[in-house]
Amino acid sequence: MFEKNPYNWLALSLDPNIPPNQVVATFVLGRSDIERLRKLWASMAHESTNSTSTTGSLQYPSRFELACAYVLVCLAKIPSKTSHCDNEEITSVVFAADCRARLHPPIPATYFGNCIVGIEASAKRRDVVREEGIMVAVNTVMRAVRGLEGGEVVMKSEETLDIFIAHANDLHQFNAISGSTQFMGYKALDFGLGKPEKVEFMTKAMVSIFFGDCRNGDDGGLEISLLHVELQVGQGGEDRNYRLRFRKAWDEDLFPLGELCHHAPPREDPRGAGNPDGAPSIL
Repeated sequence: MFEKNPYNWLALSLDPNIPPNQVVATFVLGRSDIERLRKLWASMAHESTNSTSTTGSLQYPSRFELACAYVLVCLAKIPSKTSHCDNEEITSVVFAADCRARLHPPIPATYFGNCIVGIEASAKRRDVVREEGIMVAVNTVMRAVRGLEGGEVVMKSEETLDIFIAHANDLHQFNAISGSTQFMGYKALDFGLGKPEKVEFMTKAMVSIFFGDCRNGDDGGLEISLLHVELQVGQGGEDRNYRLRFRKAWDEDLFPLGELCHHAPPREDPRGAGNPDGAPSIL
């Protein structure tokens, strides 16, 4: 019965056929890159406030929030087939969050089950492709994550699901993020054959991004796996170069980070070096 619905991603049967227009690629965001992103965001945020007295009150982004924001910027720079570089198009990243500890009143400690909701962070393409786009993207993701506190998101989960469905059928770039900055795919997985050489996430979703640890042992770094399926393959196979276009956007943002950090120097992250994440638990 699962085969009758091609959009049922929970199908139990295995499909040996790989779509010819499916792209899978892995990118590395090292610990040093993440720290440079955090400093860049802080310097831009400090400049936008025009006051040194407010810098100490900044809520610094977590590693997850920085990675999501960076992916959001890269995806926004890749025009979709339906948007034709429409700067008014909405680019979104969607991720799941564990809300068991965020409900008011709190659920009993003996509760044995899940309470997971989907969260969307979205922004207009024009806002995240400009020079200050990384700050806009980070602030957008931070608002989505910090909005989990209080439990209102859980109460509106049915409304959120309707929004997700509407966006998925619209011209939005709808990108699902799974995995976690805490996922130790290389360090923790060992089924008697040794540690894995390569960890990749496969799905039938149109666009999916998976976060995991680095196989090169970079403690605090992330491997970001991108899986993309184009609905239409253009002439000359330009859609199959999606990986190259994403790589171009990735490099354009990542390499100039040192040169862009010319603003007033931010204060040290008050969370300290011992807590590289400092954000609500994300699945």
